Amino acid sequence: MKNILPSYHETLSAALNALTHYLFQAEIIPAEDILSPFQYDGIKYNSYKESHVPIFTIKNKPTKKYGHVTIWRHEVGRYEINYYSL
Repeated sequence: MKNILPSYHETLSAALNALTHYLFQAEIIPAEDILSPFQYDGIKYNSYKESHVPIFTIKNKPTKKYGHVTIWRHEVGRYEINYYSL
């Protein structure tokens, strides 16, 4: 089964839980806390927050890649999440 990160969530905590589950299933270990920018203040309507952290390992192999996550909050309150590694 392919590991897919669902894009839309009703709450910020659901989006962050989905990201955590995705990283766990993909065996991606960030070198820093990727969730720290989202811990305080939430996200205002029609805005977004980003996090960019180095990745320690992917599938137990060291890497020099970075993990990039962006979460948008739409006008209706729904959250959209996007994650990629470069």
